[in-house]
Amino acid sequence: MTTHARTDAARGRWVIIALAVLTGWVAPQAARGNAITDVAQSLLTAIRTGAPSPPVASRDIAMVGIAMYDAVNAATGLTYQPYSYSGGAVPLASADAAAYYAGYSMLKSLFPSQSSSLQLQQDSAINNLGLSGITQTISQNLGTSVATNFFNARASDGSATAQSPYTPGNQPGNYQFTNPTQTTVVQPGWGNVTPFAITSVDSVEPPPLWGPGSLYGAAIEADFLASPQYLSALNTVRTTGCNGCGQTLDELNLSAFWADTNGNAQFGSTATPPGHWVAITDTVATNAGLSLLQTARLEAMVGASLADAGIVAWDVKNDNDFWRPDTAIHATGVGGGNDPTWQPLWPDPLFQSYISGHSSFSMAAATTLGDFFGTDNVSFCSTADPNAHDATNQAFAETRCFTSFTAAADEAGDSRIVGGIHFPFDNSEGLATGEAIADQVVANAFAAVPEPSSMAVLATAVMVLVGICRLKGLKPWNQGRGLLKGLGASG
Repeated sequence: MTTHARTDAARGRWVIIALAVLTGWVAPQAARGNAITDVAQSLLTAIRTGAPSPPVASRDIAMVGIAMYDAVNAATGLTYQPYSYSGGAVPLASADAAAYYAGYSMLKSLFPSQSSSLQLQQDSAINNLGLSGITQTISQNLGTSVATNFFNARASDGSATAQSPYTPGNQPGNYQFTNPTQTTVVQPGWGNVTPFAITSVDSVEPPPLWGPGSLYGAAIEADFLASPQYLSALNTVRTTGCNGCGQTLDELNLSAFWADTNGNAQFGSTATPPGHWVAITDTVATNAGLSLLQTARLEAMVGASLADAGIVAWDVKNDNDFWRPDTAIHATGVGGGNDPTWQPLWPDPLFQSYISGHSSFSMAAATTLGDFFGTDNVSFCSTADPNAHDATNQAFAETRCFTSFTAAADEAGDSRIVGGIHFPFDNSEGLATGEAIADQVVANAFAAVPEPSSMAVLATAVMVLVGICRLKGLKPWNQGRGLLKGLGASG
């Protein structure tokens, strides 16, 4: 089932919110954020400053979002199933303060070199709430303990050892370094990181390029490199993604809008591809007027989807270890394009081609957003990262608008083909993988606490009735017969 066709009756109430966004039926005053979106903006700034790789950034996003979700959920009565929190509701806590304490505590653990700046941001946010001393203390204890316990619980998830040794292969189709100074690839062991919400990596990853169930082998891959599918994909990139291919202005702009690079000599790092979707989530949540708890839940769901997309995409990248288009186009022989002068519009990221991380991240977030709102068809606009630049290394600032979440994800994936750094099948399989990931995240975590069953209600009513009758010295069965019939009990 595609995201475009997905309708979820259980989330029908969100359709009203989405329709409000679509039709402009929003309170006339300017949309305002909340504690969750405040911390999310600090998170994006921290990512730009710290410049983590995309998979690391996606984990950071999940860690912060989930910590805030658990803290706000506990402060508002545990409406939803906690993720890592195991305590009870904390009704005396301020939900806003709990969100700030949880979010900033997690940020300080993830970005220790930025602790001073983050502490100042936390103090300012808390002071603006004007809380009593006891409320602030209770909120601080809740938020910081949630963040600390969750950070410690993930300490051995495999992320700390993901920069494992890597040596390129020597067969046609094997990934080769694309930068003269490159000596490894980014986090080759990231596929071994413990997922956040999916059942397993195997349950959502696409088949190898050379066929389902086929183990890697030089002869098998050589057959794929001679296939019409591969040769058509190679020609598509050769003719549409080169530096000087005559891309339209819109194609050049969309490639720059979604580039989300880790920086260069002229520009600082962006918030990375997963961070771009945090910015989109903040915009949509604010436009829809979501409550603090609703925003916390949405940010946690999107964060978990992004993090699991990073894990799965990196596992697939390193299992397949497939070369970038420019390596293929420069090569001679099997699978080669025999064109050593060809250059992509954008420089290659320092990791393998199949599958596209951009596509996986983008469709995972887009599908999660569509699931949350009960419809994919929500209109929104997004602005390029403050540190964005175009393919000519000039500052780039543009706002692009979309009529659906998947329209944005599709464009993000297409941007990598226009940029000459991904094959079309990298994109299509990445999009499909992102959707599968989001479906599992939504099914496996962050669900509403089930309502008591009718039989549970009946049993409670009977116990109350019996207690009342005993206090009055009456016979429960005789006095309660009418009530029990009304509740549907058999006589």
